[in-house]
Amino acid sequence: YQRRVRGSQAMSVTLHWNPLSPNARIVHYFTCASKIEVTLKLVNLGAGDHKKPEYLAINPTGQVPALVDEDLNLFESSSILRYLAIKNKSSLYPVHNVQLLGLIDVAYQHIRSTLWETHGNYFFQAFINPFLYKQPPDETKIKEYTETLDKQFAFLNQHFFKRSKFVVGDHLSLADIAVGTLISQLSLCKYEVNSVHNKVVELYKYLQTETSFQQSHEPLWKLVQQFSQNSGSSESGTSAKSEAKVESKSIDKPVGNKIKVSLSSFLYCDLSHT
Repeated sequence: YQRRVRGSQAMSVTLHWNPLSPNARIVHYFTCASKIEVTLKLVNLGAGDHKKPEYLAINPTGQVPALVDEDLNLFESSSILRYLAIKNKSSLYPVHNVQLLGLIDVAYQHIRSTLWETHGNYFFQAFINPFLYKQPPDETKIKEYTETLDKQFAFLNQHFFKRSKFVVGDHLSLADIAVGTLISQLSLCKYEVNSVHNKVVELYKYLQTETSFQQSHEPLWKLVQQFSQNSGSSESGTSAKSEAKVESKSIDKPVGNKIKVSLSSFLYCDLSHT
């Protein structure tokens, strides 16, 4: 499965990804928002493509994402993001404005070191555990992660969004891309950000209206819908299917090829790796 994403920059770049991984999806989302041209190459996690020698030669960690730019191979999503931003002079990561860049880095690193880890733990318990192990979520851990997420969203809501509806500054930035990616992942298990964190909630509502969000998340909604259909009528599967339908209402263009989704695809999504 390959898809050419066209933008303002002519680049010979291939992004090895899987839409089920937020670490891969954040890179795709960033390229869409920055109008960076890349070729998407699906890494079939269920088939074990990420452990094959040819992929390990690109990314020895055996995880997604990975980026190939001619003879350069990169892994680690944050490094890939910064590389693409600097090379393409993305306004979402403005290296020419050191003060603004510093604020964006603070927000982005804070999100990745707090909310990102917690959302991965929550997603595993609430979504992967029921599907993969056929076991109910550990309610003690769910409660713990829910409380932690709420505190972390409260901190983000209180200490950022100082100038506008965006996390930092007056325009969309890498920090906003991170927020949109992690909340979309949580939405798969019907997690909703507490409305008291109004700035975070309003940001996500806005992001969902943007073409870049819709384009980068379209493959995810399609895969989850298919996964839910293939997984029967379990409670978790029904929830994920319903959420996916809600999120995909504004998406018109179908994904070209149908992709078989297996339980092991979710197991190797690499939720916490950066």
